[in-house]
Amino acid sequence: MRADGDGSRIKYYEVELSNVLIGSMDQVAYEGSGLHDSFTLKFSKVKWTYTQQKISGGSGGNTYGGWDLSNNRISC
Repeated sequence: MRADGDGSRIKYYEVELSNVLIGSMDQVAYEGSGLHDSFTLKFSKVKWTYTQQKISGGSGGNTYGGWDLSNNRISC
């Protein structure tokens, strides 16, 4: 999230995954920093949405992109 001119929060980047599975997970304890979790995700489709932020504040237009791994083609 980013803030616009009057301090309102604007979602500027979103990632949407379809058919998601956890591929792996690892937990490590680092000295002085506590527990660290790391995991990988497997999915069949991803979609990105980017919302532009105007210089004066507020949101501008959206840009979309995506990929369908199961069909090996662009997906929006």
